[in-house]
Amino acid sequence: METLPFGPATALITGCAKRVGRALAVHLARQGWDILIHYHGSRAEAESLAEEIRAMGRQAALAQADLSDPAAAERIFSAAEGMPPVVTLIHNASLFQRDQLANLTAQSLRQHFSVNLDTPLLLTRAFAAQFPKGAYPGNVICLVDGMRGWSISPTFLSYSLSRLAMEQAVPLLARDLAPHIRVNGIALGATLPGEMDKPSTFAKLEWMSPLKRTSHPAEVCAAVDYILHADSVTGQTLNLSAGMQLPSWHAAD
Repeated sequence: METLPFGPATALITGCAKRVGRALAVHLARQGWDILIHYHGSRAEAESLAEEIRAMGRQAALAQADLSDPAAAERIFSAAEGMPPVVTLIHNASLFQRDQLANLTAQSLRQHFSVNLDTPLLLTRAFAAQFPKGAYPGNVICLVDGMRGWSISPTFLSYSLSRLAMEQAVPLLARDLAPHIRVNGIALGATLPGEMDKPSTFAKLEWMSPLKRTSHPAEVCAAVDYILHADSVTGQTLNLSAGMQLPSWHAAD
């Protein structure tokens, strides 16, 4: 089991009971990180993840919270009591529901912004307030959406606006939290099938993307590794979207 060069430390990953968040939690635990597992409704999966991490000899704690509640930030950090300092925060959780201007509601707009922007910002503030300056490198990593023209589109209006706002927050937060904490983003492409995806969706996205492929959680883990070790990088967003962030990627050649 690896150990961190700067001593025991904790990474908080939001929404990490399943999917990409879970892959990140297991990957970082293997590298010597203790993990603060945030989840909303996936309690069984979160408990299973905690058991897997503890079997590696690492600490794991559970923090249940609904990110649509602004008070969630303080509750999440209270679950870290007794753990090593939380020096890495990965914003992985998001709300992803379909709406567009014709059926937009104030409730949908507010809920998407609460989960995808407001509470992550408050969580970042709480992270910075508790950060032990000087002894540890600090990192905030925001997983955002690199699927321009697909999930970032008028058919997911509330989601798109809130995710684009979080991406734009990356350089602002980086400037605000320097020099002790670096802030970067990773813009994901099609990485795992979603609940709304048909079986043919991934095959279609692979065919449509400039690189003729989809992504894999291992690539997200590698990108996080790069950011954690690239001490001069801050305020940047790395695209892992197989070219889907490029203008007119979805247009036929």
